[in-house]
Amino acid sequence: MKYLALVLLLVTDVALACAPMTYAQLQEQLKKEPAEELVFFASWCASCKKHLVPDQLAKSYFIASFDEEAAATKAFTAFLGSDSLKRCIFDKDGSIAAAHGIKSLPAVTRPKL
Repeated sequence: MKYLALVLLLVTDVALACAPMTYAQLQEQLKKEPAEELVFFASWCASCKKHLVPDQLAKSYFIASFDEEAAATKAFTAFLGSDSLKRCIFDKDGSIAAAHGIKSLPAVTRPKL
């Protein structure tokens, strides 16, 4: 029975992650579910945690940039929980940060449409 629990835990951890997207994919996502702000963060950025707050969830997408996907997901869920992962996007090729001129973190900007 404990092996089943371990397998379920491992499967759950793999399934729960920030959605990896390119800039073009984010544009499509914003057409379906608009946001007022894009909050750029990274797991290693101590200043970023002040932007990972629940009252931002309804109006923002959180973009993990300049980071590794697993580390970014872990940081995001530590502050906002795994139920909020639908608002977390992993900038898989750097195109989202580049399109918004992001060179340092944290950063908050409006989506470009």
